[in-house]
Amino acid sequence: MTMRIRRALSLACLTVVATLIAAALVAHQRLTVSEIRSTAVDRSELLPPEQPSPGDWPWWRGRNQDSIVPGGPQAIEWSVAANVRWKAPIPGRGHATPCTWGDRVFVPTADEDAQTERLLCFDLRSGAERWSIELSAGGFGLKHPKNSYASSSPACDGAHVYHSFAAHGELWVAAVTLDGRLAWKHSAGNFPANLEHGYAASLLLFEGTVIVAGDCYRGFSRLRLFAAPFRNTGFLTALDRRTGAVVWRVHRDNPANNYASPIVARLADRWQLLLPGPARIVAYDPQTGDELWWCRWKPERAANSVAVLGDEVIASGMYPNQEIVCVRADGRGDVSETHVRWRSTKNACDVPSPLVYDGRLYLLGDDGVLTCVNPDDGRVAWRQRLGGNFTAGPI
Repeated sequence: MTMRIRRALSLACLTVVATLIAAALVAHQRLTVSEIRSTAVDRSELLPPEQPSPGDWPWWRGRNQDSIVPGGPQAIEWSVAANVRWKAPIPGRGHATPCTWGDRVFVPTADEDAQTERLLCFDLRSGAERWSIELSAGGFGLKHPKNSYASSSPACDGAHVYHSFAAHGELWVAAVTLDGRLAWKHSAGNFPANLEHGYAASLLLFEGTVIVAGDCYRGFSRLRLFAAPFRNTGFLTALDRRTGAVVWRVHRDNPANNYASPIVARLADRWQLLLPGPARIVAYDPQTGDELWWCRWKPERAANSVAVLGDEVIASGMYPNQEIVCVRADGRGDVSETHVRWRSTKNACDVPSPLVYDGRLYLLGDDGVLTCVNPDDGRVAWRQRLGGNFTAGPI
């Protein structure tokens, strides 16, 4: 092979590599959402905090985001007939938890064949359908067979019911009035249609905003050479509940896809937005999106919400390495070596969220094993096999 041919081949190889890098950078620029650290929205003009009644189940995990029913359940046993007040057919398929406000029940659903996303309202007392509204058509992406295109639970503030879903390469948030009219629909950020398991996180309401997690890894997952520039393409977004305008949006460092739902709790005399994710459990300031503290852990993705006890946060994950972490929430920055109360590599739950009730921690495994743990030290009090598999969280 002559020197001229070698140079030509080398030049061709360099051209191909340069073209691939340029295409990757263009794709990265197209897929990455921009951060919004300041906003023209006057916080004093945001809607006031929502005021659900004790009997409402207004959003994911209930009124206090802890999966506890105030006053206890009305029934603890069900069958095809026992303790069933009414039944109503729902077209399509959805895995979201319904939310209730007053005499209304709100349920999202998706028709996978027609690729339509809908929100339905039923009468809480009779089960009669009050209205149904189509929020989107077409543009569905990939999802896991166990997932649905309507897995995000809605939230209601008494004026609107809010629903988040992924379609057309975007993560959408829609606000619908209680009589079934679309008030607004806006994108919270770009969201890839090829996310392997689809979208799953539920939104939350806080001080006039609706907050959504767009956790995703948009890099070339099988080409680790290009992984680093794509790590921070996940995001958290807060939108104005009145208009849908973005109040703030921050990047999240996502070396893997993530499916956890954020919650907000008052811990250590400050509001904290808590979200477990790849390699880190993170607490944010829900007013600004600024990171407050983070703790390293073994799981590379999370699929549930954290539990809270006093000023401590308990997170559980399983993939690819299981771990339960109890961390004090009064720190700043990296608290991995200073604020961890205890860690355990046994009895973790994956999709069902951990539950704290009456001084005990309950962990329901996907394999149907329920474990009761002392939250002070992580020691097991008892374990019981319920039978079957579970992806729903205990209440």
